[in-house]
Amino acid sequence: YKRQEYGAFLKAVPMLKPGEYQLSLNGQWEALKSDLRDPSALPNQGWFPISVPSNWHLAGLPNYGGVLWYRRSLQVSAKETRKADEKVYQVELKGAGVTLADVSSCQLRFEGVDYDAQVWLNGNLLGSHSGYFSPFSFAANAQLLVEGGGSHQLHVRVESHAEVADDRDRKQIKGVLQHFSQPRLTTGTGGIWNNVSLVFNSSARIQNLQIQSTLLSEKAVVTAEVDVYNHLPRILFVKAVAEIRPLNFEASDQTLIKTERIIGLTSGVNKVLLSQTVQGPRLWSSWDTGSPNLYTMVVTIYPSSPEGYGSARISSSTTGSTASVVSLCDDGKNNAVLHRDEEVFGIRKFTRVSSSNMNVFFLNEKSLFLRGFHYLPSYWLSSLTTDVIKKDLSMIRDSNANAIRVYGHVGRKEIYRECDRLGLIVVSDFPLYGLYNADDALTDAALSQLRAMVQLLNNSPSVCLYNIHTERHENDLALDRVLEARLQHLDSSRVLFTPNSGNFALDLESHVTSELGEIICGFGVEALPTLGTLKELIHDSHLWPSPDDNDKWEEWQKHNFNAKKYLESTKIPRGQNITQFIENSQRYQADLMKVVTETHRALKYKRTTSLFCSFFNDPYPLIGDGTVDCRREQKMSFEIMKSAFQPLMICFKREKTRYGNFRHDAVTILDICIVNDLPVRINGATLTLTLSRKTLGEEEPVPNKQTKEFTTEQLKILIDIPEDCVLFPFQPASEVEVTMEQLKADEIQEKLPIGEYYLDCVLTNMDNVFLSLNQLIFVKKDYSSSDCAIL
Repeated sequence: YKRQEYGAFLKAVPMLKPGEYQLSLNGQWEALKSDLRDPSALPNQGWFPISVPSNWHLAGLPNYGGVLWYRRSLQVSAKETRKADEKVYQVELKGAGVTLADVSSCQLRFEGVDYDAQVWLNGNLLGSHSGYFSPFSFAANAQLLVEGGGSHQLHVRVESHAEVADDRDRKQIKGVLQHFSQPRLTTGTGGIWNNVSLVFNSSARIQNLQIQSTLLSEKAVVTAEVDVYNHLPRILFVKAVAEIRPLNFEASDQTLIKTERIIGLTSGVNKVLLSQTVQGPRLWSSWDTGSPNLYTMVVTIYPSSPEGYGSARISSSTTGSTASVVSLCDDGKNNAVLHRDEEVFGIRKFTRVSSSNMNVFFLNEKSLFLRGFHYLPSYWLSSLTTDVIKKDLSMIRDSNANAIRVYGHVGRKEIYRECDRLGLIVVSDFPLYGLYNADDALTDAALSQLRAMVQLLNNSPSVCLYNIHTERHENDLALDRVLEARLQHLDSSRVLFTPNSGNFALDLESHVTSELGEIICGFGVEALPTLGTLKELIHDSHLWPSPDDNDKWEEWQKHNFNAKKYLESTKIPRGQNITQFIENSQRYQADLMKVVTETHRALKYKRTTSLFCSFFNDPYPLIGDGTVDCRREQKMSFEIMKSAFQPLMICFKREKTRYGNFRHDAVTILDICIVNDLPVRINGATLTLTLSRKTLGEEEPVPNKQTKEFTTEQLKILIDIPEDCVLFPFQPASEVEVTMEQLKADEIQEKLPIGEYYLDCVLTNMDNVFLSLNQLIFVKKDYSSSDCAIL
């Protein structure tokens, strides 16, 4: 990936590519709390050091909301030179020890500021920006590209207020980042949270590179929409060259397609379209349906006549400086280059098709069932390093999920790029959350940020679906309708959908009986984190309060956990100590998520087309419904979901008759089905069912005992599994003599001794290679009971 997007993006190092030099301004700045609006009125006292990039909450200002001023100095000296009839500059960057030649423009670039930002350089207002996720830049030619210079003063005023999700008069569009369920967290996401840099360019630069691909039978038409800025006050003739190269797969020729064109650029922004046809393209697919094949589009702007360019290295004696001198127009291979940019993209087609009263998703003309997590890695985006993002998404991929929903916000661009690489489908949420009083000003701001989101994510093939509004209300849809219409105009290659509100109730009954619609967006329940994480949240003296010690339980409530309500609703035993409480809590969460996942996967394409469970992680120090805690320590539910999300899955279809205690009494199994989400048919597979009894902590085979309707011996059947299907191998229509009547709970209850039993189901192929595994645990209580507890 592009070094400036996917490299060590928190390190303060300069970056160089043909036609551009980026000097990182990350590092130690100064900050001041003040509501003043003019930097000239600010006092010299009261400033304190602050790290950039960083959210305020992580930079020593916990839960701060309001205004914060930033300042730092820049050491830049410029000397005017001439190249033909052009006025260019030689710029010395004293802090970096570099002198640049052939400089025609300079911009201050901010990759992310939350929320309102105003930027001054040497007391001159460069511009302002609103929003939290989109990059922006301001021209600084008039301040930095002047004779002489030396020390320059940069001021940034950042304003981010403590608006909360239930305030309809909110003016900031921050989605779930305004929604805090922990009482002591009410704000704190503001600040310069992403990279800041000083960018120098030559006479022409690529300002934006957007790639569109259209799949047509055996070929694809790929169009690069390039915004090229001409900094000269006249027409500049250039040669634009676009190259498509394979990124993560082998090809006979590393450059598949190359297009050249001579273009006359007028002064200012020019939109250039470069279309290329790729024969037999390698398509981007999710990891479970194919390979996430990626290409790189490289666009280079050359001077139409190279004379006067590419005198790449200038002797340091010419400038009288000991710094190395580098021409921006040198590509390192003695070629004159005005600018070069590159973007990673994929070729794929994602659609939604109405079939049998269901809206089914198709990827590259094949139906696709989405299995995934809600993903909110952190409320503080500056904390998300490359390593954190890679570890998170690698764990999600290893869990057998094929999708994530970036919940209630637009995340760091690196998240989407890593999903491109891993083959994870992304549902991207626009950051609207809850109710708004949508006046014209808010509508304008939302439309502007919608365009910014589309531009930011356009080149990521993993982004297949958009959601406009999280937790929206049916009686307040005017703003949504405006945004949905605009989004269809901006990007018709993605599917727009409306998620349901999900189900995060504590009791199992409401989960199994609730109707959540075709796309299930959210189900789960809180679970205590690991003991090590819990000790970081709760003081040791409060780790095991007595049931009526409200003062100590209050500390737990500060971390989003109401123990009394939790125990009453789940009916789990608290246990004798904190270790048992953690185990019981995590086991309940794991059991619930297994039951709900299998129930809905068995209804694939009949009532369900996608399944997104609760959050992958707890996004901050709280007791939440993530499958890993805030330290990324796994809860029991992570391994359970790894099994429940298998692309080829043996599911137990359940029927609810009554619920009551921790062991889920009276969940009767109706049938066993095989869910195949893979686009391949499997012939000659063997399904093996083995019943074992747990006695004194050990497993032993159930004694050989045969009745008219139930056998305890191992059962094997041969089956053929069609692609992308739900197969019920024990139904009479499947031509298998044995039916599920043999495994009904009441018959098990009547014939088996008291104890805990394991029904292991294993699927293997014709070569006896393992394909899938699932286990059902049920408890025989006593001979007279009519209930059989199923896990």
